[in-house]
Amino acid sequence: TDPRHLPALTFTVTAVALVGTMLAPVAITGSSPRICQGSAKLCDARYDEIAQLASHNAMATTADRFIGPLQDPDIVGQLGAGSRVLLLDTHRWERPEEVAERLATSDFSPAERRRLTAILERVNPPHSGLWLCHSVCGAGALELEPTLRQIGDWLRDNPTEIVTLILQDGVDAVTTQDAFVRAGLSDLLYEPDRDPDRPWPKLGDMIDSGRRLVVFAEKADGPAPWYRNLYRYAMETPFAFRSPDEMSCLPNRGGSDKRLFLLNHFVTAGGGLRLDAGVVNSRQRVLERARTCERQRGRPVNFIAVDYATIGDALGAVNELNAERLEDDGPRVPVERSPGRLEGAAEARRRGGAPRRRAVSC
Repeated sequence: TDPRHLPALTFTVTAVALVGTMLAPVAITGSSPRICQGSAKLCDARYDEIAQLASHNAMATTADRFIGPLQDPDIVGQLGAGSRVLLLDTHRWERPEEVAERLATSDFSPAERRRLTAILERVNPPHSGLWLCHSVCGAGALELEPTLRQIGDWLRDNPTEIVTLILQDGVDAVTTQDAFVRAGLSDLLYEPDRDPDRPWPKLGDMIDSGRRLVVFAEKADGPAPWYRNLYRYAMETPFAFRSPDEMSCLPNRGGSDKRLFLLNHFVTAGGGLRLDAGVVNSRQRVLERARTCERQRGRPVNFIAVDYATIGDALGAVNELNAERLEDDGPRVPVERSPGRLEGAAEARRRGGAPRRRAVSC
């Protein structure tokens, strides 16, 4: 029958049914496995039991034309590629004398610092507002609020995912909190328990609540109940390594015995290089260091922070760690409380064991 000749009533009923199907919320049925962070098995795991890939200096990207980028895709691209933790630096645009002060600790010679300061002031003069920058805003910057809106949009487009932000907060807490509210994120913000020693909820429960954005600060601690100090809840490894062989599991900020564990897994020499990322981001290298640090620190690694997260297979290592942990009822972490340098394989064998952006192209 020619569909153009269907009776009007039949056509109307069909149209209403079609529209209703399109507008009805998607229901999870018995035949549709529940998914959390990309896996049905993770729904019953607690937030403090799983490993997640973290993008170190996630705002400093090749896509956004930063000088000295540390990631290639923009922030939304990193989320799409599997990063679920974003390490971000908040700033106000610095004055020329502040640029000179920040560059004073760099590897540049005094003459090079003077030239760079003059170039940045001429090409990228100061701007008002709140920004995401890596050390010097003149070398690359993203507006804070539009970037937060993009993260919120991504979360709403991906309702079974949880994202964590770790802010190196160069902006005061109240101003930062206001920016999150203006960005429309209030309904997504998760409020951690005031007691950092209490177990975290299961991923499935966090997703059911709709509160799927966890926000930590390196310095601030509130006053908003969702804006908590990272190092009350988490411990970390050192983060300044000049070569892959220097990487250790020693306690750093946050001390020891915290429920969350940040593994800083990047080389800082040269400002962060793709060549080094290609070495340390290999699946085997990430697994080796994560397992060693778990033994030495007595807690499962939760956040594995890397430069150039799309180089190598750090995400594959994260997935393998989670698969191992889900084999039993919880994480299996043998305790060996003697934090020290990560052993290389040879040594181990011997021992027997689009927001507006401001950037200049380089």
